[in-house]
Amino acid sequence: MDIIGDDVYQKPRQYGPLADNFSDLMLYSPQGKILALTENGVVPDSALCRQAGVYWSWFCTWKDEYVTKDGEYASDYTEKELFQSVYDSEIVLTLDELGRLRGY
Repeated sequence: MDIIGDDVYQKPRQYGPLADNFSDLMLYSPQGKILALTENGVVPDSALCRQAGVYWSWFCTWKDEYVTKDGEYASDYTEKELFQSVYDSEIVLTLDELGRLRGY
């Protein structure tokens, strides 16, 4: 097994780093496997993750109802400002930045 993941759907606007979940996964993986937040509803605050030393290799936010509703951004679970700050964070790599990693 190369990756260990957790699916976590928190209550609306609970932006914590999910440190307990992260720690549990580390215990399951003494060989230092990649730890991922494989599904989530609320986007974790990257600043809180950094403060807690919780560095998810990736997170995958479930789109329907958690991000969009009727084709528009839905802030029921993650406020738009927090969502934007996470994607603008220097510790979060976004799809448009992958080319730099691959050398293109």
